[in-house]
Amino acid sequence: MALKVKITKEFVQEVSKSNFQALVLEESTFIRKALKSNLIKIGFQDRNIYESGNGEDGFSFLMEIDGLDFIIVDLSIPKISGFDFIQTVKKNSAYKHVHVIAMSKEESIDEDSRILHKYGVYDIIAKPFSQDEFLNMFFPKVQKMVKTIKPKDEEKIEEKTTTTSKEEIKDDNSKQIINELRVKVENLESELNQIRKDNKIEENTKLLSYHGLKESLEDYERLFVKFKDRQNYLLISIRIDKLDVVYANFGEAMINNFAKIYSNIFKKLVIGDNVSSYLGSGRFMAIISVNDAKELNTKFTLIKKIVASLKATKLTIKEKQISLSFSCGVAIRSKCGSLKNTLAKVDDKVRSAVKKGGNKIEI
Repeated sequence: MALKVKITKEFVQEVSKSNFQALVLEESTFIRKALKSNLIKIGFQDRNIYESGNGEDGFSFLMEIDGLDFIIVDLSIPKISGFDFIQTVKKNSAYKHVHVIAMSKEESIDEDSRILHKYGVYDIIAKPFSQDEFLNMFFPKVQKMVKTIKPKDEEKIEEKTTTTSKEEIKDDNSKQIINELRVKVENLESELNQIRKDNKIEENTKLLSYHGLKESLEDYERLFVKFKDRQNYLLISIRIDKLDVVYANFGEAMINNFAKIYSNIFKKLVIGDNVSSYLGSGRFMAIISVNDAKELNTKFTLIKKIVASLKATKLTIKEKQISLSFSCGVAIRSKCGSLKNTLAKVDDKVRSAVKKGGNKIEI
């Protein structure tokens, strides 16, 4: 399929000035690089394009990116599937403005489209696809977000004006548009702040949501930077083992029910200055404060107690009782150099526990 859209130099400049941010989730390094190249071709700045080969790392990027505009995700990415990733994002009102483009296998695109429509995602492209096919789909999404001065508007002003020079009209029109855009930006920022304020609690579990966790992390980080000699914290990530099997056997509604039951354990054990959150798809995270090195062993004991309590919880399904296992990763902030490294470390620890068969705590 040939390229049907016209990419002008002016359009590329507008996109570049807009500083749009995109997250690309695709297991194939080759395809990720090709998609990144397409984004740069239409004006995206390299520093604003984030990429990952799996869903777990994708969630880590969501923790870091402020003001994400686009998510391009392959439905078959490992760790956390594209479906689960999209569903989690769409449930979070903080991301209601984010454009999602899904990539699917050609043989399953009809069924995948039917499922995605339930999540409010209507842009899906079948793999393999050419760069032109991708741009034909993606370009109009970006075009809608780019605000430009239309020559026809200038012509109308010129017809109505007899005493003002053409240059003055353009200048006044530019000022007016800039002021209008400034007001729109201020309104959007106000709306976004309200969304952030109202969306700190995950509705099902009543634990902190992704955004609530992010704000808490920022608070902990400020204290850590200010009082390094006295303030430290642990970042804990706990996920249900073999989530794909659990999902296939019990379905999404039952997983949400499980999460609600497990959240009660967090509420009882993660108390005081500590915080707990549920990020969806069977994944919990907690921040546990540590005042000094002597407290570390006590906190590690608490973590083991949390995981043991989760495993010991009996779930009743069709008059049968079952229990699930969990993989847990722990990162110590003072040993990681930065918050970004701490997030990466805790994800690495969880992956290590999963690779070893699950049902483990990696510290």
